[in-house]
Amino acid sequence: MALIDDTYFKGDISLSQNIYGTINDFLNNYEDMILDKLLGYDLKKNFLDGLEIVSPLQKWLDLRDGKTYTVTDRDNRTVNVKWNGLINAEKKSLLSYFIYYYYSIENQSFQSQTGDIIMMNENSNITPISQINGKLIRAYNRGCELYGKNLSIMTGRNAIIRSKRWQQTLNLEQLQIDYYQEILKGTAYNFIYFANEDVADTYPNWNFTEIKKINTFGI
Repeated sequence: MALIDDTYFKGDISLSQNIYGTINDFLNNYEDMILDKLLGYDLKKNFLDGLEIVSPLQKWLDLRDGKTYTVTDRDNRTVNVKWNGLINAEKKSLLSYFIYYYYSIENQSFQSQTGDIIMMNENSNITPISQINGKLIRAYNRGCELYGKNLSIMTGRNAIIRSKRWQQTLNLEQLQIDYYQEILKGTAYNFIYFANEDVADTYPNWNFTEIKKINTFGI
């Protein structure tokens, strides 16, 4: 059973009402794909199985529902960061942004600002492809923002940064600035990363796959 439902598709990612009865299989399939990239197969399975028991462990609820945690900023101050969870009362989830994008692409139809499907045929009102592409790209990139970036290539503590190859190709001073800017964001990656920093293996066997934003050329 999917974590999100049709109530997450509203506003800029609203879907036509007449497709909600057919989207459940799509939600399950694409949620599984996204969670596989975010968590890796082993952690994804542990997470989903953990939610099925009568009293789930708090760590699985935190990953699903969100949590406020702390980080240390570049001035050595303790700062609160809020992870909003994969599901939440605001109905804003990285899952819904990605799924909206993939659903629209796979079904060869696009959503208007009012939620109606724009079919690209001679009897339909044609919307400029640039407008359609822009809407889909914004949704996908918003999903990327909530998904997060791999901090392990931004910190001096990581072995990859100490390698000669990376030292020669990266501006390490800028890297540190980017790191301290990035950790203040309440992304899925950051939440899991700092949970494991606080208590090792809170989320064991984590295997993160980076997802990059796309531009107007679809790359």
